[in-house]
Amino acid sequence: MTGIFAAPDIEMERRGDGSILLRSRQALTEWEPSITAVLKARAAEHPDRPLAAQRDADDRWTTLTYGEAADKADTLAAAFRTLDLGPDRPLMILSGNSLEHLLLSLGAYAAGVPVMPVSVAYSLMSTDHARIKAIAALTEPGLVFADDAGAFGPALDALAPDQALVARGERDGALRLDELLSVAHARSPLNGGPGPGAETVAKLL
Repeated sequence: MTGIFAAPDIEMERRGDGSILLRSRQALTEWEPSITAVLKARAAEHPDRPLAAQRDADDRWTTLTYGEAADKADTLAAAFRTLDLGPDRPLMILSGNSLEHLLLSLGAYAAGVPVMPVSVAYSLMSTDHARIKAIAALTEPGLVFADDAGAFGPALDALAPDQALVARGERDGALRLDELLSVAHARSPLNGGPGPGAETVAKLL
């Protein structure tokens, strides 16, 4: 059976100080410059193929295809630029893994906006929210996302961000993810702009 990985071809050098230096003898081939480029290419190849799925409240599957992900990431990338997000104004995500989390991350990557996912426990299990306040003070996010406005309300109150974004529930002054996705924005990197490069900061952990 042929493996899915190339056979290793490693050169090893033992140095006098006890260190070991490893080098691959295989020449580096061409590679995609970013996740954004990979998404765009796969969406063109198989737009209807499922990229990710999750169960809804009624235990039914909600599926996101490559084509849908590329289109929505494109829209979000343009929206983030409209909101003046960038390397110094990252996207902070308080809630856990979800299709919304994935789309926001892909949109941020395309726009060159660092994504900053924060442990859900810092928002839902803390009483003083000291950790998320310290993180926000250090990184100065331009937008803070929480999937549920009710559950994450106390955390959003503690942060008092310049701009909040929610997927469900109501919060005064907060943007809605569905509304952000329904707006036609200016041209974004995913559909023809420069996009992120090798030196672009993608994520803050």
